Amino acid sequence: MNRTSSTSLPLIVGSGRLARHWKHYLQLEGLPFYEWSRRDSERLADFVKTRTIGAVYLLISDASLEPFYREHRSLLPASVPWFHASGALVIEGMLDAHPMMTFAEELYDLECYRSLSITTAAPVAALESTLFADLQNVITTIAPEDKARYHALCVLGAAGTGALWTLLEKEWQALGITPTQWRPYQAQIFANLLSQGRRAITGPWVRGDQVTTTRNFEALESPSSRKLYETLKGVFDEYREH
Repeated sequence: MNRTSSTSLPLIVGSGRLARHWKHYLQLEGLPFYEWSRRDSERLADFVKTRTIGAVYLLISDASLEPFYREHRSLLPASVPWFHASGALVIEGMLDAHPMMTFAEELYDLECYRSLSITTAAPVAALESTLFADLQNVITTIAPEDKARYHALCVLGAAGTGALWTLLEKEWQALGITPTQWRPYQAQIFANLLSQGRRAITGPWVRGDQVTTTRNFEALESPSSRKLYETLKGVFDEYREH
C-alpha cells in the first residue's frame, strides 16, 4: 500500500484480527489503501493532513466505535463516509458493513474473502459507491432494528458452535477418544449439513427414540452438558414441527 500518495484512498483504522483480514483481502485484490492504528506514534489528525481520504473503515471494538467517531469525525470533510463493521450496532452518522464470516488467526485466500457477504442497515447503493464497488461481495440490507438479532444468530453460529465442539472434545478426551478419531466425524457432519441442510440430522431425536434420548441425558455428568442437550433437543423439536 502507498502511505504517501495524494490519491484518494480508503483508510483502514485498526490493528486487530478483523483489520488484519480486511487489509489482507484488499492486498490480494490489488486495491491500495491507507492504514492507521491507535498504536501508531503519529496522531490521526496529523496523518490525515497529508493524505486524501476517500472513506474511513473503523475496524475497532464495538465499545470504542462511537466515542472514536465522535472525537475524530471533524478531521475530515463531511462528504467522507465513515464505516464500521459491527454486526449489532447502529451508529448515527456512520454506515455499517458487517462481513458475515468468522475470522481465525490465520489469514484466508482470495476465494474465501470474495465468498463472504456484507450485511448492512444502510441502502446497498451507499456501499456500492465506495470501496465495495471494487469488490465482488454480495451486499444485503436488513432493518436497523433487526441488527442485534442478526448478530446474535452469527454469534450462535460461530462462537456457539465453537463452544459446543470444545465441550465435546473435553468430554471425549476424558473417555480416551482422540482428535484423530473424532475429527473425521466432525468433518462429515459439516459436509452433510452444507449439502443437505437439516435433512442431514440423524440419531435418536430424528427417530423419536425416547428411551435412548433419556438414557443419553442421564449419562451426562456435568450440569452444563445436560442443559445443552436438553436445550438443543428442544430446538430440534420446535423446528421439526414446521
